[in-house]
Amino acid sequence: MGPTPLIAPYRIIFQYTVDFLIHKQTFYLDCTPSADASGFDTLARSGFSNVGVSTLMDSWFNLHKTFYDDADTTFDTWVLEIMVAGAWVFVASGVCAVAPTGTGTYAKAGMEAWAGKDTANRPFPVYFYEKFFPGFSKTNSVGALSGDNQTISNALFNTLGSAGGDSPVAWRRSRGNLFSQRWLSLVTDSNQKLRRIRNIA
Repeated sequence: MGPTPLIAPYRIIFQYTVDFLIHKQTFYLDCTPSADASGFDTLARSGFSNVGVSTLMDSWFNLHKTFYDDADTTFDTWVLEIMVAGAWVFVASGVCAVAPTGTGTYAKAGMEAWAGKDTANRPFPVYFYEKFFPGFSKTNSVGALSGDNQTISNALFNTLGSAGGDSPVAWRRSRGNLFSQRWLSLVTDSNQKLRRIRNIA
């Protein structure tokens, strides 16, 4: 099975920095013009409300702030882009108003992978890098997750049935412009590319 053709019309890029290393997280979405500071609201799936694009990073990173320490980590900026004639074109940008609140040592080259499927049953993962590291693990039961991670799984896949319009499950789309369908697992591991960058054998 080859890569899914890119159909989703917009993407938003969230940038954060851990110990001088920049990480970027990209989500696809669709938008509609609005009075939001970005000029756009999300186009949410059925059962959810549209929200201002300028609010997305703050809402999303607020769920992750306890997993990072502001001594070495900053939540930086977001950029919204639209696909025009095969190229991404700038639409809007902003600064994240949320700061890390955790206390601890980040995991050099650590990776957190949230595995799931979209409505076409294709892989639909989300990755975070260099959080506090709980050890190498794989969890596929919501009840076995920590309270904070249950909140994150709910935001991504509505696993608790209480996600809101600002949650990624409401607006995040796959390359094929489809929404998420189900959560599979949370895996914590090391990332080989980051190991090379961090000079870890």
